[in-house]
Amino acid sequence: MRLGAAQIAADDVTGCQAHHSRSFPQHIIVLTILSVSSLEMAEAAPADKPVPVIAGGAPLGVDLEEGKEYYWCTCGLSKKQPFCDGSHRAAGIFKPLKFTAAKTGKAYLCNCKNTQNPPYCDGTHNSKDVLQAYISQLLKANTQLREENEALKAKV
Repeated sequence: MRLGAAQIAADDVTGCQAHHSRSFPQHIIVLTILSVSSLEMAEAAPADKPVPVIAGGAPLGVDLEEGKEYYWCTCGLSKKQPFCDGSHRAAGIFKPLKFTAAKTGKAYLCNCKNTQNPPYCDGTHNSKDVLQAYISQLLKANTQLREENEALKAKV
């Protein structure tokens, strides 16, 4: 399947701007993907390594307090991203990552759940594989919403 350009609404583009010193529109990020060879990337992951939901395509800037313990969401299902709200229990595979802030101030925590330096963003969300997986996830969610909407219209 080929995609010319995909537009994705971003919840926290500001954090990504500061983190990457780039200029993005405040509410829309336009990602240009030359081709997506497979929209089932998550399903293609090794069976021994569970695949988290990509909670967002940009890191979230949060204010941390030195010495305070935090629980970073590793499953991507939390409604309180980037922190855990216990949603992982439904999946039964993931556990939150407990960490203690080394200093007080703003930190950019990974929202794609693919960082090699958890819980901190390392820019992995910009990799081709993560971008393709995120677009696949968004397309699947959009299809599901469209189907639910059509089912509701049929009932009326």
